[in-house]
Amino acid sequence: MAPTATPPSTSSGPPAERPAENPWTKRNLLTIAGLTAIVFLIAQRWSGLDTPDSSFYASLALFGDEVTDRAPDDSYFWTRLGYIAPVRGLTLLLGPWIGFAVYKALLLMLITGSAYLLLKRHMNWVSATFLTATVTTSTVVLSYLGNSYLTGTVLAGTAVLIALGTSPRAASSAVSGVTMGWLAMVNPAGALLAGTLWLALMFHSAHLRGLPIRTRLTDLGLAAITTIMTMLAFLAIGKAIF
Repeated sequence: MAPTATPPSTSSGPPAERPAENPWTKRNLLTIAGLTAIVFLIAQRWSGLDTPDSSFYASLALFGDEVTDRAPDDSYFWTRLGYIAPVRGLTLLLGPWIGFAVYKALLLMLITGSAYLLLKRHMNWVSATFLTATVTTSTVVLSYLGNSYLTGTVLAGTAVLIALGTSPRAASSAVSGVTMGWLAMVNPAGALLAGTLWLALMFHSAHLRGLPIRTRLTDLGLAAITTIMTMLAFLAIGKAIF
């Protein structure tokens, strides 16, 4: 009896997903750290305090309530604690020059890491490294990071949320919530934009992976809880500063 050929499958379901690569390998971490250090050390153009708001936020971070004791309205800086609080801590610990420099380096590392890990999911190490270096050496990125205005911080937080939105896991949702809470205390409008991007990417990525709606709602709830907790933490820190 002649063997019968097995007909090809006509299933229209989603293709099997390849096992996700662990992003926290030694090579990935060294690449992110190396790119951050190289760009930070060779960058020759960092913009200065060229706007009144830039100087105002820098003053709040450096001097805290010494600036606001006689302010007729203190509501404005309560929505900027996501910038003021970390810079205040770094400048108290390391001094003004090193403190501001370390904050810039941390923002650069967030942008570098987010871009690299996002690209590494779709291409090899060489291509991901080259394209990440292209992004981080952009004069737009460096000029925003060099200024103490809020744009550089919002840019870094948005990059983090884009990377996390394409990786829907419980841990990613928790970190996304922390990031959104941080951005909400930096600039509410920036947090709204970045949060909308994250929400769209998270649901789209979960759909592509065939995750049930219950999992998506659980991730959304986890992100909401950590967002609120982060905002409350910054408000508590603000009470201590001001």
